[in-house]
Amino acid sequence: MKVRKIFRDPVHDIITFHTPDDQLLIELINTPEFLRLKRIRQLGLAWLVFPGAEHSRFSHMLGVCHVATRMIEELKAKGDLDRADCPQDMGLLTRVAALLHDLGHGPFSHLFESVFDARARHEYWTAQIIRSPDTEVHRLLAATSSDLPDRVADFFEYRTVKPRLFLYIVSSQLDADRFDYLLRDSLMTGTRYGLFDLEWMLSSLRAGKLRLKDGEEKVLLIDGSKGLPTVEQHLLGRHFMYQMVCFHKTARSAEMMMRSIFKRLARLGQDGKLGSEVPVALRKLCAGELPTVQEYLELDDFQILSLLRHWAGSASVDGILGNLCDRLLKRNLFKHIDGSTDESGGIDFIKSNEIQGRAEEATRKAGFDPEYYFAVDQAGDVCYKDMVYFLGRAREPEDIWVVREGEDPAPITDPRYRCDALRALADQKRQFLRFYVPDKETREKVVKGL
Repeated sequence: MKVRKIFRDPVHDIITFHTPDDQLLIELINTPEFLRLKRIRQLGLAWLVFPGAEHSRFSHMLGVCHVATRMIEELKAKGDLDRADCPQDMGLLTRVAALLHDLGHGPFSHLFESVFDARARHEYWTAQIIRSPDTEVHRLLAATSSDLPDRVADFFEYRTVKPRLFLYIVSSQLDADRFDYLLRDSLMTGTRYGLFDLEWMLSSLRAGKLRLKDGEEKVLLIDGSKGLPTVEQHLLGRHFMYQMVCFHKTARSAEMMMRSIFKRLARLGQDGKLGSEVPVALRKLCAGELPTVQEYLELDDFQILSLLRHWAGSASVDGILGNLCDRLLKRNLFKHIDGSTDESGGIDFIKSNEIQGRAEEATRKAGFDPEYYFAVDQAGDVCYKDMVYFLGRAREPEDIWVVREGEDPAPITDPRYRCDALRALADQKRQFLRFYVPDKETREKVVKGL
């Protein structure tokens, strides 16, 4: 019996699944692995700063699938995709990859990755969950086609996905993921930096041949006769969203405190002092080990927050761990001190190192262990990337390619397109350097001494 599924979404209004191909997507949405994402917030601990930032990875992934579907439909309607370019199942494969692209995120999303590095990289766990015969997601994909789990996982391990056009719909500088999260995060945080004209962006999409180093291939293009302003709006919006939301000093303070909590857990684990309430997956990650897929899937925001509340209210728990948890839950966060900048606006590392030394010493004199109550936060992002690096290995150039009638495709930074703001910002990394100390009094002592 065919099932019709409708979601009311704050960004895209109505998201509908009703075609024969959609039946697989509906079944995937109802798996335990996908439903777990309702318990993982999209923006980590940003809700401590932006009260509306309570949205989950679940809603974001529905939105990404919806946008990817619209991108494919737009290219088909323009006649840019034919059977030679788009095998019959390629559209469904891409939509499944879009739906599942964040399946492997751990608690608090990217914060968890920053703490445990490669052991918690969400692309790795997404592929593992899809390939594991113990997951309902795998069983559904394998029942559709025996090779489908591997073909979907290829999107997240950056193996060869042909045509590359479909990989770019899921992962590129103009992908369905970015289209959704910029609009969603702007709406839910109450900011306006990431808003852009999605409808005009979709109407400007094209697909065409491009000569790459391994031959000619069909890729995603932008219609240069009308789409350039919207692309600029999109990229600059993302640039400012990172500065004003992702790199917000208070949100980063909460993240620094959570890192200290996990660091303390790792130390207690080394000393054999972790309580029985700590889940196996967290024990293994703190010990530098990899949990099993099923162990990893037990982790979510709700579980970690419950542990924080338990540790904050327990008299028998480790003093440092209990204090950090209590501070975080009561929003008694670390205070920041900006690093020094030079005349060009870049980081002056010589002066910043002096500030760091003063801040660390002041933390120690105030009676706090700097290992857990002092933090260095250096963050940055690039507005537009001419080349993307993945785990230190260069991938294909991921320029945004523009096509105009009678011309060969060229990168959007080509001078003829007059996208001067993007050209100025291309590959220019905007960096932040901050030092975090335990309280306002310690901060004032450091600042007065500078």
